[in-house]
Amino acid sequence: MLFRKWKASAFARQRNAEALLAASRKREQIHQDFADGLLTHLRDFSIKVAELETDQFQASIAQLKSTLPKLVLERSSPRLLAKESKFIPNFISAQQEYLRELDAELRNMVNILTKAVVEMDSRNSTYHSTVLGQIDTMTKISRLEDIRRLKSSLATEIGLMRKTVLEKQEGEKNNIQSLAGQVEVLRAELEQVQQESRRDGLTGVYNRRAFDWFLGGLLSAPSAQIQSFALLIMDLDNFKEINDTYGHLVGDRVLLGVVAMCRSVIRNEDFFARFGGDEFVIVFPGAPARIAAQKAEEICDLISETIFTTEDAEASLALSLSVSIGVTASKAGEGIEEITSRADSALYDAKKAGRNRVCVR
Repeated sequence: MLFRKWKASAFARQRNAEALLAASRKREQIHQDFADGLLTHLRDFSIKVAELETDQFQASIAQLKSTLPKLVLERSSPRLLAKESKFIPNFISAQQEYLRELDAELRNMVNILTKAVVEMDSRNSTYHSTVLGQIDTMTKISRLEDIRRLKSSLATEIGLMRKTVLEKQEGEKNNIQSLAGQVEVLRAELEQVQQESRRDGLTGVYNRRAFDWFLGGLLSAPSAQIQSFALLIMDLDNFKEINDTYGHLVGDRVLLGVVAMCRSVIRNEDFFARFGGDEFVIVFPGAPARIAAQKAEEICDLISETIFTTEDAEASLALSLSVSIGVTASKAGEGIEEITSRADSALYDAKKAGRNRVCVR
């Protein structure tokens, strides 16, 4: 009797476990379908513009979709998923910035061309009115019976018409010169807008979009002209605590101080950009990883030995800071993603090893 009860209870527990397992698998499938649908939407919604590297973004989406089930099974899946999907918000930000820049450029062009057309139309209207008035005068003159008066009056009016035409030609010449000047101003303004769109608003160094553009230019050169380079990725250790404790204004001052120290170490030809938040990148054209690592050690030591001070009306602060840096060198046939991923892995090695150090891959 006891055995039958135990057996029935075991069957019930088994059925309950199977039901829970089926429900769990169903929820997992729902989450998987939702993630696939969201990634597909992001892929299809992306704007097809060459400079945004949409094809690369769509390929990354496809790769993420294929690896998503495996990532879910990993114990450290949230960190891995965040790392693997980091390219999505970066690409969305690049699209938004591209559209804002394009909108501003188009508005400037429309305004200048509209003003030019209105000005030309006004000049033509005045010219037509003047010529019509002179034609009316000549018509009246032609009705005079005295031939001498007729010839004299016609000669005067023809002279006035010739003067009107010459003034019109001179006006059109000046207008074309003015329009050419406005176009030149527009071209200069567009160049300035493009330069500003590639700069970080706080620190003045280049931004992520400019970094992708610069690195893409290095890698897309003809094979015989491709220049080797080293890449450094730097992250400020525990910078979030400074923002949370002292506020973003103090955090911004610290970032400006870090940028100034980095600039004192690197060369003029090195490319310095803010990758996002408290992360920076430096490209060393023509340099091997060994030289970049030496520069990274200089930066690391300089920052760790510096006391950052701020003097406000209420209090004076003295802060210390350290950085972790990952360094790598370019390899033949690699793209932007492979190189930055390896440098990012070296940065992760430095963080894992205790921060305030340089690691090379």
